[in-house]
Amino acid sequence: MIILTDNFNTEFGIIQTSIQTGNTKSLIQNNGLTVNTLGHKITLEIINLQNGLISKKMPIETSIGWRWYIEKVNSKEEKISIECKLLNPTINTEFGASSGEYLDAIEIENKTHHLHIGTEDTDALWERAQNDDWLPKRFENKLGLHRNKVLDFTKYIDFGFKTNIPNLGKGEKIYFHYLVATNKIKMNNYDKETQDISTWFAVEQSKREIDQYLGT
Repeated sequence: MIILTDNFNTEFGIIQTSIQTGNTKSLIQNNGLTVNTLGHKITLEIINLQNGLISKKMPIETSIGWRWYIEKVNSKEEKISIECKLLNPTINTEFGASSGEYLDAIEIENKTHHLHIGTEDTDALWERAQNDDWLPKRFENKLGLHRNKVLDFTKYIDFGFKTNIPNLGKGEKIYFHYLVATNKIKMNNYDKETQDISTWFAVEQSKREIDQYLGT
């Protein structure tokens, strides 16, 4: 059952982020961008990447950032997941993985436009777990591509991502974000070798970098 969504209009259609619970009997109280469910308090923060967060040397057309904050408020069991994806892609729209260091990303493109959706990868989450930064420290030894990894919260899906929230103990908190940036393709002939990569750099942001920019 979907309990909170937000949409972003693009040349390709709507990019949507949503959070859902597997417990259809959950008691849900909605107060704007904060939702209280059977076992969690969930807050969505929406930001604009263009307001100084990215370099002016790599301008983009449009952008949005969705920051999900989730806190376990009791011991009741509840399955929670988040998605961020393009709904109903237009004809001739393609997507593919476009990840980097500390970044899981996909690129969506057609003949005239492209966009990136990005989120922190498992190594970035490992660093946050080390610092108990909205990711419980007990996950530290279970994250990181260079470790004996047993956890990978975020999966690639068609035209987006799905993040499964792990079972949390009462009082534990966890955070995930999805960043989206779009641009026209800046060339006369479509050529992947010289394609503008401003949107990729725009979504290559960590929680720490966003926090510093926002002063939180």
